[in-house]
Amino acid sequence: MGIVVLFVRVSAKGAVTEARIEESTGSGPLDRAALDAVARWRFLPARLDGAPVDSEVLVPVRFRLE
Repeated sequence: MGIVVLFVRVSAKGAVTEARIEESTGSGPLDRAALDAVARWRFLPARLDGAPVDSEVLVPVRFRLE
């Protein structure tokens, strides 16, 4: 089990333009899996005065064994 926190830049169109590890799980394979997954995500873009804008967000990704 572990949590990786990713720093993600999101374009005004909701696409990930950059993702990097802010806090590692301590496991390289889990960190890479989180980065690979987030790179494929689409976000609802942030808005400023009603218009979509580029933004930055911290995304926690939790891994657990069941």
